[in-house]
Amino acid sequence: MKKKNIILLCIAIIVVIICVLAVFIGYGSKDKDDPDDDEVEVTEYKDSDDDESVDDESDKATEESGEAIEENSSDETESDADMETEVIMDTDETEGTQETQESSETEKVEEETTKEIESEVATTKPSEPETQKPLDRFSYEYMLIDGKTLYTEYNVKIMQLYESINAERRAAGKKELIFDKNISYVACAMASQAAYKANVDGGGEVMYYDMMKNIGISFTKTVENLAAGQETAKDVVSGVEGSWKTSKKHYNNVLSTDYTRVGVGVDYSESLGYVWVAIFSN
Repeated sequence: MKKKNIILLCIAIIVVIICVLAVFIGYGSKDKDDPDDDEVEVTEYKDSDDDESVDDESDKATEESGEAIEENSSDETESDADMETEVIMDTDETEGTQETQESSETEKVEEETTKEIESEVATTKPSEPETQKPLDRFSYEYMLIDGKTLYTEYNVKIMQLYESINAERRAAGKKELIFDKNISYVACAMASQAAYKANVDGGGEVMYYDMMKNIGISFTKTVENLAAGQETAKDVVSGVEGSWKTSKKHYNNVLSTDYTRVGVGVDYSESLGYVWVAIFSN
């Protein structure tokens, strides 16, 4: 029994010694392996640094490329803005050119229109003597212009005198006279001449029948009645005093059947008052 115990104890001791040796051997191998591990770790650390440097370089490259892209985009934006400015300037220049062309065309049209109007006015104006001298007061041309002016100015009184003459003819059973506008121009010219000369005796620089012939009025028989100072046409024809009715010669002209037409004229003079003229004609 003692021997078995001694043997077991020895075996146990040997096992313990083996275990201790195994442990020391294991630590020794670990210590040997540690440098490699450190190297691996350092290598791995270096690799990570390299990766980080590579990443940094790639980031820098990316940033540089981004900056380059931004610069390019800014350059492109500036170039686009320049192009837009040029386009706008070209558009403005084009619009300015178009406006200039339109204004020039408008000015040409206005000039042509003005020339046409001036030419029309020039053709409608009465022809003046080549010498540019004023018309003679007693020329046919002057008196005709004067007669037309007075015809317009005193048209109401002219028509009143015409109606008064025909009223007397109707009352006497005579045929009414036809109103003649051209003869009325001559009658107005005669009234103007009498007012100018302050004379109603029938004399003057121009005779009514000569003027009638001059402006192309045809007739075989004509006669003239004059009066001055009366205010109304009725007073001229049938008034109590100084009327044509109170004068046999003048009243016979009013009622005569030898005449079929009549022209009437009126003017005013400060010395004579209203001057009335009637020209009877066939």
